Amino acid sequence: MIRIENEIDCCGCSACEQACPVHAIKMHRDKLGFDYPVVNEKACINCKACDKVCPIKNESEERIPKHVYAVKSKNKEERIASSSGGVFSILAKDTLAKGGTVYGAAFDNNWKVHHIRVESETELYLLRGSKYVQSTMGTTFKQVQKDLQDKIPVLFSGTPCQIAGLLRFLNKKYSNLTTVDVACHGVPNPRIWEDYLKNISSKGKIENIIFKDKSTGWKWDSYSFSITLSGKKIIENAWQQPYMQLFLHDFVLRPSCHFCHFRNGKSGSDMTIADYWGIERNYPDYFDDIGVSALISWSSPLHNCIKSHANYIETNFDDFCYGNIALKKSPPQNFHSKVFYFMYDRFHFPLKLSLNTGLAIKYSYIFFQKFYFFSLFIIKKILFIRKWQK
Repeated sequence: MIRIENEIDCCGCSACEQACPVHAIKMHRDKLGFDYPVVNEKACINCKACDKVCPIKNESEERIPKHVYAVKSKNKEERIASSSGGVFSILAKDTLAKGGTVYGAAFDNNWKVHHIRVESETELYLLRGSKYVQSTMGTTFKQVQKDLQDKIPVLFSGTPCQIAGLLRFLNKKYSNLTTVDVACHGVPNPRIWEDYLKNISSKGKIENIIFKDKSTGWKWDSYSFSITLSGKKIIENAWQQPYMQLFLHDFVLRPSCHFCHFRNGKSGSDMTIADYWGIERNYPDYFDDIGVSALISWSSPLHNCIKSHANYIETNFDDFCYGNIALKKSPPQNFHSKVFYFMYDRFHFPLKLSLNTGLAIKYSYIFFQKFYFFSLFIIKKILFIRKWQK
């Protein structure tokens, strides 16, 4: 049976939970706020299905991309509504036009993030836009499997670990499946997101959330986070917004993200999509402030739907990685993350300061410098004395 002895050995994809034939595995939240599989040993039949589908236990090899493109949808409204250049919408609409289904991350009524199944263009808006929270998978992999067995075309989008988990779960190649992952920086803590929602909802009803609002422009250092409360839209620079600071400065990423097993094409996806950050460096004439997508093809040439509905140029992998190092390297562990969680749990630190992460970083550093090593010294002394007394 699957045992998670080290938190870095689980990406939270839930493939093991969905693969268990006797439903002996459930995802449970740990003390930090991340979901991990817990096995009911009395119900377990030791079939090892969970071990076989685990994408970390069965890691794939690195791949070299076949092609790299910079893509801009010809539909300007669609591009404005998308996080970058609108390439996902083109792929999704093409799948739906063929009678297929599209899977991706969406907000629920409480602004938590779940993977859902979409069958029509009228629902597609739910999947557009970045959601910087780890999505709950539910029974999504089983739904995908049924669609594929019923010969329905499927487009599945997700993080690299979710793609890897799905492919291990299916354990079979399907010609009617297209998988698309994102150039992932890492997934933040769902509990921190939920606490942020509680904090902000006390100021008004949440009507809309846009993690990457392009009304202030589309650049790595200028895009915004926006939230609409009781009819009032609040726009903040993403690098100054409290929750986004925690994410971008690697305070609250899932532990496994710092040791990601799915970068460099190891997820097994057909394509990777991302913001083409830094496009202006080598292709200044192709940059604009509405957004440009990067499309990395790992297995096949450019889809005909992209050729028909987008403007595009072929670039190269090194140019793309200049502004998207996350595709190659895992985010570093933040030195102050443990101190942040210590203060968060014991003193409700971020909530009392309206989740002002600038102060959190400052005081975490002060706390660490002045008290952490001293505390370790005292603890070691106590343990030594107890050992000596025995």
